[in-house]
Amino acid sequence: MPKEAFYRLGESKKSQLDQVLFNVFSANHISQVKVADIVSQMNMARGSFYNYFEDLADAHEYVVRDKYMKLHRKIMEFIYQKQTDLFAGIEDYLRWISSLDEDSQDFKDMVFLLTNDSLRSYKRIPIAANSENSQYKMIDSWMKIVDENNFTKIQTKEEGMTFLFFIMELVTNCLKTYLANSWDENQLICDYQMKVSWLKSGIL
Repeated sequence: MPKEAFYRLGESKKSQLDQVLFNVFSANHISQVKVADIVSQMNMARGSFYNYFEDLADAHEYVVRDKYMKLHRKIMEFIYQKQTDLFAGIEDYLRWISSLDEDSQDFKDMVFLLTNDSLRSYKRIPIAANSENSQYKMIDSWMKIVDENNFTKIQTKEEGMTFLFFIMELVTNCLKTYLANSWDENQLICDYQMKVSWLKSGIL
């Protein structure tokens, strides 16, 4: 992850660096990226890059993680809007993302994330006991959604977190299939609804 100096950057410069990193890693596989590609666009010394990141892999993981968290937050926005029908909220998200212009930043972010798998996006942070911790509050909100959807088999926060990652994997699986097959919105939603029906009713 980024070094402390990265987080001390001014908002404007940090946003610029974020965009440059995204553009470079979107256009090329990490194996083809050089530090020079980044520093030349930022008009900064090569050594400055290493003030912010350990290496290119560190910078790449930062971008993937950042895009994953943004995707996660956007999906949760739609879920919160349909508090008592989690699967309807996800369907609304899928309809929204598939309706976007391919040149929109949200669509580009989604494509980048789904074509740049990283184990870091699956890494789980231990649940903190401090109720003031932002992650604790997020988990607490998620567990309320679980309760309101009557998912009675999920009883602990640990189970809730596993279910959350499972749901996110369902969404990304649908989106990957959508991209790989150049589907339209209706095909994406049909695929999603079929998978949800398996979850709700089983296949036996």
